Amino acid sequence: MLSTHNLDEVERVADRVAVLRSRLIAVDTPARLRARLFGARVRILVSGPAARFEPAVRAAGAGDVHIDGSVLTAASDGDSIPTPRLVRALVEAGADIVSVTPEEHPLEQVYLRLLEENPA
Repeated sequence: MLSTHNLDEVERVADRVAVLRSRLIAVDTPARLRARLFGARVRILVSGPAARFEPAVRAAGAGDVHIDGSVLTAASDGDSIPTPRLVRALVEAGADIVSVTPEEHPLEQVYLRLLEENPA
C-alpha cells in the first residue's frame, strides 16, 4: 500500500487506486476508472488535415468526434464502435494513417473528476 498525493508516482507503480476524501470515493484499476469517467476513446493521427475525414468517422458510428489539426479523437466503446471499423472507414475515405492509440486521461484528471462528482 502506498499513500501519496504524487499521481505521477501512482501511475508508475500502482495497479489499483483508491481515492479518499474524508471517505472512500472510488477504488479500481486506473484503466477502469478512466473508462468509467471518460469512456473509451481512440486518438488517430493522419497525414494532413483530419477535418475532411470527420464525416467518414461519424458514418462509421462514432458520435463524440474531436478534430485538432491532423489528430482525430473519437469515442470507441469496443463492441458497438470498434477501432478497426473507424480505421477502415478512414482508409476507405482516403486517409493516410500515421498512428492509432488509445486516448488516456492522466490520473490527475481522473482524480479531479472524482472530486467534482463527490463534493465534500
